[in-house]
Amino acid sequence: MKKIKFIINAMTPKIAILILASILIFLAAESISWFLPLIFSRILDTILDKEFPSLLLFFFAMLTAISIGVTSAMSYINSKLLLKSHKNMVNFLLERTFNQLSEARDKKGVNYYSNLILKTSNKALNLFDLNALTHFFRLITLTVISIIIFCIDMHCGIATLFLTLIAIIIHRYNTPYYIKNSEKLSGQKLELFGWLGDALRGSWTIRQFNAVEHETALLDKRTRSLFKSEGRLNVVDTVAVWIGFDFFKNAYLLFIIVYSLIKVTTGAFPISLAVALMMYSNMLVVPIRQINAALEQFATSWAAVSLLENEYRSNIIEQGIIVNDIQTIEFKHVSLTLDNKTILDNISFKIEKGGHYRIAGKSGVGKSCMIKLLLGYFQDYTGEIVINGISIRDINAQSVYAQMSVLMQNSVLFNCSIEENILFSDAYKKNDVKSICEKFNLIDTSIHLDSVYADNLSGGEKNRVLLARALCHEKPFLILDEPLEGVDEKTKGNIYAYLSDYINTKTLILITHDESLANLTSETLFIS
Repeated sequence: MKKIKFIINAMTPKIAILILASILIFLAAESISWFLPLIFSRILDTILDKEFPSLLLFFFAMLTAISIGVTSAMSYINSKLLLKSHKNMVNFLLERTFNQLSEARDKKGVNYYSNLILKTSNKALNLFDLNALTHFFRLITLTVISIIIFCIDMHCGIATLFLTLIAIIIHRYNTPYYIKNSEKLSGQKLELFGWLGDALRGSWTIRQFNAVEHETALLDKRTRSLFKSEGRLNVVDTVAVWIGFDFFKNAYLLFIIVYSLIKVTTGAFPISLAVALMMYSNMLVVPIRQINAALEQFATSWAAVSLLENEYRSNIIEQGIIVNDIQTIEFKHVSLTLDNKTILDNISFKIEKGGHYRIAGKSGVGKSCMIKLLLGYFQDYTGEIVINGISIRDINAQSVYAQMSVLMQNSVLFNCSIEENILFSDAYKKNDVKSICEKFNLIDTSIHLDSVYADNLSGGEKNRVLLARALCHEKPFLILDEPLEGVDEKTKGNIYAYLSDYINTKTLILITHDESLANLTSETLFIS
């Protein structure tokens, strides 16, 4: 039930209701085909009686037209609704990916989440796709036609039941294996895509260090077991369903044809009824054969829903107590261990609003990790981090982010213009962006801020754009981690002068080895 609720919320309830309506109308139109062989049988009887069945022919043609027209219209409407629902689901999942704990997100890789958001969500929506649901509609057709065949002749009905039971037995032993391994296989594929995407992004580094063979060997190791599992899954499915079932299917059709002809020759059946029986038996074979396809499709879609629900079952950033005005931040005996290495050991300090603090220490002592802890990047730490006396584990993360402008060493510039990289929102004036770029010696590019892309900037220019982003978004807390790295001395002077005025009404937390920049702070917190 939680999984159904999750996917409906992701699609939006309104669209989910419209999709359900399109499915029900499609099913009603599809059900007309169940009775067409009986009408055709009556047409044959009328012709054999040397009468022209004009009314029956009109009725047959009208029902056929309605069935085809309505099912086609519902397929079109359903496909349009699914496009909207996929867009809604992508936005829903993207928002929750942004809100995931960064540590967990980074471990699985960027491509893992890209595939999860775009491809896995599409598989999950197959639960509501009319084209994909055709197999399930045929299972309903199987039930109705089996009843009709029983009504026509009990012996044919028993043969139909026997074939259905054979198919169910075959799939009973095949489907659990498929369901058991489908979700696991999907997760492994996504993790492989994530690893491969990260490797491709670092391809230049791999080449520089002559590590192509090493990375290729790793890829081979990761894919070998994956492809072996997928191959075994397909072999079991093919042998059990297609080879095993085909024998019984052909025996069933042969029985129906021979039995019907015997009944006609003995006068027990009129020709029209024998034709109807053969038509129904042929209509029956397809849905019986596709029992496995229907169950596999359901298993694949349900595995996709499970994967999404397990990944995004909670929206971390929306949980917790809202803190609108941060007055104090305090670390109490905080320790952090990563990969069996102690990064921070029993750290304690207090930051008060309006203060200007420098976090100092040797490289690698965990200064940047302290900022990540404050921002909720890591969760597996000991001790306590409190804001206004409340543990950050209990605080709504969004309310904290709303009060902090942050520049980290691993802050990212996106593949868009300088202006878009700095703004992120229409709330800030373009003139302010141009002004700050001039102060940061980005004057050459500020003339075309909306057309110059960040990828075309030098390392120092990129750092200045990141700093401009942090400063343009007016927030009471400013956190800077080595903000002037790669910046020339002249520009440093301009930025220093700008920051001296800027921080008068701000709380500054600064990590830097630059002593001149450290003069902006009034208190130093040493980490050893």
